[in-house]
Amino acid sequence: MFYLPKELKSIQDKKQSTELKSVSSCVFARYKQSDSSHKLFTCMQENVLIFVKEGEKKVHFQDEFDEKELILKENQALLLPAGAYLLSNIAKQNYEAYLFFFNNTLLAKLGFKHKDLFFTQMQRVASAHLTQNTPLKDENLSQIISAFAPYFEPNSAHLDPLIELKFEELFLHLALSKNSLFLSFLKTIFTTSRLRLDQLFAYCESEFLSVADMAEFAGLDNASFSREFKQYFKISPKKWLDEKRLLKAKFLLQYADKNVNEICTDCGFSSPAWFIARFKEQFNQTPKQYQKTLQKTSF
Repeated sequence: MFYLPKELKSIQDKKQSTELKSVSSCVFARYKQSDSSHKLFTCMQENVLIFVKEGEKKVHFQDEFDEKELILKENQALLLPAGAYLLSNIAKQNYEAYLFFFNNTLLAKLGFKHKDLFFTQMQRVASAHLTQNTPLKDENLSQIISAFAPYFEPNSAHLDPLIELKFEELFLHLALSKNSLFLSFLKTIFTTSRLRLDQLFAYCESEFLSVADMAEFAGLDNASFSREFKQYFKISPKKWLDEKRLLKAKFLLQYADKNVNEICTDCGFSSPAWFIARFKEQFNQTPKQYQKTLQKTSF
């Protein structure tokens, strides 16, 4: 479940408005305000990327000696890890910002999917303890974020399945541009956080080739991963992986113009005999029998 700042969820009056769009592991919001607000305490239970479209945002923080503030100007963005912050919104004529909330599960999925890119880039940057005190700005980032606007238009629900892909585009841009602030942010998240397996794999749609791949995704050695996975899911990771593959195989048998051997290979089974045996055990008929049943019922 996603937990948004209560200040966002309830705002809807003449001077302030919030529009939200969400999927399982990310939410984005367009926030508008016609006047200024000062030093509001806000608890972020998820990581957030804030992009100021109009006006200014101030982040107030205390260093060793005195209070300081970071000013985020128009077309600048800021990455904040989950936590509590003191924030001000400064309206020139109006204040408008896009807020992209994402949890560590989404970062792990993208990190695993693009691990050659993300982890190679992360190795090149030092962990930056001042990441949250430095704004991001580049023209391409502004264009990518502005492209989220159509998702708030009426009758745009058909675009919702693309939301997570838009987040992926956003993060890939930051990684490909070798943005040291984003990469050090990722590095901090990955090195200081341990994801619970039930959270990680409940939302995961990645196609794993082996249990070893799953363990790498979770950041554990094979033995520890298998033990913890079974504790959460009451099933071995091998059986879980086979069940995912069998569901994919069942879908392909119904909709793809492929034979059993081709589907066996596509789904990552080691041999047709093993695939046929597991399929029959799961669905009480062989893949070929299932295909024939479908052919009979389609007429």
